[in-house]
Amino acid sequence: MGGLFALVFVAVVVALVVRLVTEYAGNRDAAWQEAADQLRLSFTPRRANPLEFWRPADDQHRSMRGTVDGLPVRARTSWDGSRDNRQTWTEYRVGYPPLGIGLKLYRTGMWGRIAGKLTGRDIEVGDDEFDHAHRIEGRQSEAVAAFLTPARRVAIDRLLSELDGARVVDNGIVWRRKGVVGSSGELVSSIRRLVAAAGAISGHSAASGAMTEALARQRRGDLAESAERLRTAARGSGDVELRRTEAETLYAAGRHAEAAEEFETLERDLPVDEQVRRWRELAQARRDGEALPDLEPVPDRPSGEVSTDPGAVADELFDPKLLSFETARRFEARYEGIQVRWGGILVRATPYRGDLDFRGGPGTKAVVRVHTLANDLYAGRDVEAVVQLPPDDAARLGTQRGKEVRFAGTLVRIDPLMRNLFVANGRLL
Repeated sequence: MGGLFALVFVAVVVALVVRLVTEYAGNRDAAWQEAADQLRLSFTPRRANPLEFWRPADDQHRSMRGTVDGLPVRARTSWDGSRDNRQTWTEYRVGYPPLGIGLKLYRTGMWGRIAGKLTGRDIEVGDDEFDHAHRIEGRQSEAVAAFLTPARRVAIDRLLSELDGARVVDNGIVWRRKGVVGSSGELVSSIRRLVAAAGAISGHSAASGAMTEALARQRRGDLAESAERLRTAARGSGDVELRRTEAETLYAAGRHAEAAEEFETLERDLPVDEQVRRWRELAQARRDGEALPDLEPVPDRPSGEVSTDPGAVADELFDPKLLSFETARRFEARYEGIQVRWGGILVRATPYRGDLDFRGGPGTKAVVRVHTLANDLYAGRDVEAVVQLPPDDAARLGTQRGKEVRFAGTLVRIDPLMRNLFVANGRLL
């Protein structure tokens, strides 16, 4: 009798486990079907039940495929390892026509960079920070460097820093993440992010030219002009990469209400994107005059004039571990409105009658290299101060390009994307 009871008990437990696992798998299938419907992709559910381990691999996994914005998309689950030590993954792939340069690009650590140097396979494109953070391979270094324009580097760096393990290759983007994604919102957000990045990298996006022009202006210190051009290009666009760059640039330019509106709209298309959510919270707080959201403990604000080496400020704000919204939040909490007395190498000085960054005019807009970010292998990236000076200083600085100048003024904003610090009401020392 006891043996029969034990047998019945085991059977009930097994039946209950099978039911729970089947319901769990069914919920996953429902989420994938919902995501596929939103993106207009075809979905193939898992055809084998959880105990039918002998069925073919295709029956054991779910997948969706089709095209989004004209680019081929595939998402599927897969397994790695033996049956006793098996890891489940969700794989994404977005394709584009082959670039023809044999590109392989991914983020790497110190040892990966050393290996690339020793083997001679790691290509440098002349952007110190980008070269430092990524392993870049291809058939011809000149062709790879020419292909990786500033706009493409921005799209790639943002993608690879936020989607851990993603790779850009000659014919698409591949990303694998551990586990089975069970949220339709996460699936939709991830695929849209990958499609937008693929469009920017391949040139498939209609906004590629506008993005390149806007970022070139931003790199020169014309932040507000870049925001205007991005706003025009993004109007009515479904390109989430372009729209996010626009929203971040609007925020950096001090247009917090417009940035909040754009992030709110963007979050509807990227419903489970942590970076967009944090940016939206930050922009809403500045728009509504509320306390800034706490991201991390921030040291006390310096008192008086920050007359020390600007390198300490730059190293704190542009720590490579910080995401862009964290850099913006740290600047606002610790340095916005602080008086500085700095020196550096004059890059350019341009007279203006009116300027969107500093409002009004006339005046002189000077760009001064105040620091070079250090790293563990190579030279880092330049940090520049964009300084508002009186109109007569344009003539005074006309012969000083490439020479050291000293200035004082008020820190008013930061451009995390280009590593620029804006100093208003400046004067030469």
